[in-house]
Amino acid sequence: MREILETLLTRQGYDVRLASSGAEGLELARALPFDAAVVDIMMPGMDGIATLDELRRIDEDLAVIILTAYASV
Repeated sequence: MREILETLLTRQGYDVRLASSGAEGLELARALPFDAAVVDIMMPGMDGIATLDELRRIDEDLAVIILTAYASV
């Protein structure tokens, strides 16, 4: 899913950075300015909700899109 979104958004002219975990995404968010983040609920280590909470501490105006493949969420 991550690579598909990267391809689609890059084709639309967006500068896309990928992270394989919440912790890696937070490192990127601390190092670079972002307009938006796409976060999966289920990730290795830190889950999407904890990642969202920390992203809000880093930048309260950051747009965040939460995804999940689980029907029960």
